[in-house]
Amino acid sequence: QLLMTYPPGQDGVDAGGWRLLESKPSYLYAQFASFIGLISDVEFAVQEDGYVQVRSGTRSMTADAFGVVQSPPDSLSNAKRLNWFASRLRKAGWTAPDITEQTHPEYFRENAKAGLKTVGLEFLPEKDVATNDYV
Repeated sequence: QLLMTYPPGQDGVDAGGWRLLESKPSYLYAQFASFIGLISDVEFAVQEDGYVQVRSGTRSMTADAFGVVQSPPDSLSNAKRLNWFASRLRKAGWTAPDITEQTHPEYFRENAKAGLKTVGLEFLPEKDVATNDYV
């Protein structure tokens, strides 16, 4: 039900909308499209103990010269998308932590290394990759 309330373009991401590809009692698979043509595969899988595993990964729509589809940095759109879901789940009484630089440093580091300074339509302060400090 929560997926059906997700607004395309929320917080500057997924402006291309989304589509549900698979729905089972304990599993959902959806694709989200960015405004620059990237696709994010998002999966929610409910385990027997009630925990929900979530995966959101961005990929390019086209393959490189060797036929490999790359997973490019995403301007933090996966974090913003999952944080949108997490905030609504917390309001419903779930424990759902946000994706932050402290919880996922490699993800944030890869986006900073790629020189991506925007999150959707917002601007982030520039970060020195060597010191991990904001400039």
